[in-house]
Amino acid sequence: MKKDISVFSKYGPARSYDVVIGTHSGIFHADEVVAISLLHLYYQDESIAIVRTRDSKELLKCDLLVDIGGGELDHHQPGGNGSRQNGVKYASAGLVWKKYGDKIVANLANKVDKLEHSEISTVTSQIDDYYIQAVDEIDNGVYCDDSIFSYIEAFLPSWNNTDNDAFNKEFSKVVKITTSILERLIYKSIDSEYSFNWVVSRLRQEYNRIFEIPAQTFPWQYPILLCNGCYYQAVDFVIFPYPDGGWAAQCVPPSMTKQFEKRIPFPHAWAGQTDKLPEISGIPGATFCHNNYFFVRGETKETVIEMCKKAIKIFENPKSSDDSEK
Repeated sequence: MKKDISVFSKYGPARSYDVVIGTHSGIFHADEVVAISLLHLYYQDESIAIVRTRDSKELLKCDLLVDIGGGELDHHQPGGNGSRQNGVKYASAGLVWKKYGDKIVANLANKVDKLEHSEISTVTSQIDDYYIQAVDEIDNGVYCDDSIFSYIEAFLPSWNNTDNDAFNKEFSKVVKITTSILERLIYKSIDSEYSFNWVVSRLRQEYNRIFEIPAQTFPWQYPILLCNGCYYQAVDFVIFPYPDGGWAAQCVPPSMTKQFEKRIPFPHAWAGQTDKLPEISGIPGATFCHNNYFFVRGETKETVIEMCKKAIKIFENPKSSDDSEK
């Protein structure tokens, strides 16, 4: 359970916290906000205080310093503090991720999906590639596209705000938000890595045109579409238990660049149907078909499997005597 972060201008009130992190006062940037949010995830079972000051005596009392002080988690010293293999220089966000990233991923993964060490390293690299590097580049004055954390600037107090503690108050707010976003991004990457191996291992054992996944939110597209390009028999539909009850099926697209197309659609005559769908389709228990005929629901797993099989039959033999569009 992550505990809230408290922000102070001096060390005194922070001394009773488990971990005290020092950073600079004044205007804040995505760099140190992301860095401290990552530390919030790392120390998620500890009480954390942030001391925002430029007083070196106050900073020396802190347990660790971020984006100030010239130490391991700062990059403002002469010559900076190192670069990645691709040449992107580290800022404090990247330095924190470099040191603590594997452990943060492992701790979160243990709550949802068990990952091997190599898989944890893959997730750590993905988070750095997709999110952290952009933050570092911007803070180091290198032009790049806006990062996903560009919203942080919106939390800076207005120029005419007369509250002396406004920066600390807004800093506290934005760290809380950024911590939640980072947590979700890491979980998403963990799920993607787990799902890739889960799908590939099952497709190697049992490759079929109708593939069962554990949930609607399971990230299946990339691994299935990758495998569809490697195997003779491709997956045309995924089926899964529907959150509101019953089961559902969804059409597999032909590629990641054509995600709104369908390898095999459900029959056009089913589009938008609900109560009349069992009669129109000839399948008892069919309950719904999307107007764009890429998604259906049924009362049972067997029902949606039958709907998929019928869609395949009609698609491959449109002049079939049981074509529901006649």
